[in-house]
Amino acid sequence: MTKIIALYGPSGSGKTTVAMRLADEIPGAKAVSFAFPLAVMAGAIAVNKMFADDMAVEVLGTLLGDRTPKHTFVRVFGEDKWKPMLKGLSDVVSSVLGERLVFDLAKSHILKLKYNKVPLIIVDDLRMPHEYDWLRSEGALLIRVVGRGENDLYDGLLDDREFDVTISNDGALDAFVEAVGKLAKP
Repeated sequence: MTKIIALYGPSGSGKTTVAMRLADEIPGAKAVSFAFPLAVMAGAIAVNKMFADDMAVEVLGTLLGDRTPKHTFVRVFGEDKWKPMLKGLSDVVSSVLGERLVFDLAKSHILKLKYNKVPLIIVDDLRMPHEYDWLRSEGALLIRVVGRGENDLYDGLLDDREFDVTISNDGALDAFVEAVGKLAKP
């Protein structure tokens, strides 16, 4: 049976770091992001930008080697512009292709992993009410992360929701990974 864990907390609170560590440490586990489809789109924009600017092919390899949507956006648009660009791309995709397209793509990916009996799925970017509602209906363990991070464009949208567990990340990465890892066990 597949177990789904979803992490909610501010940008920089360690959600992606812990998800990647657990995916590396637990056989068969997968870390996924609702924003991954947007990262793919950002990658496509970057490819066009690179070829237009006649940049080196190695840059493309480095870009595609990134492990998270945030890192892809930072690399493509820069540290000071990635959040507005992510929000802008999300708004354009929503208005042109439908409000839930990115969510539906990510949800389909999670359901495929579940169908393929992946033992553990760790969602590292729970942000929106419809994501929360769907994950709750799937029986996911919903974890609120507190103690670190910075305000994000989507922070606060789930502050009034009930979470199964609240974990404090005080900066001790190994302790944080261990705390979430204990919850990952069947």
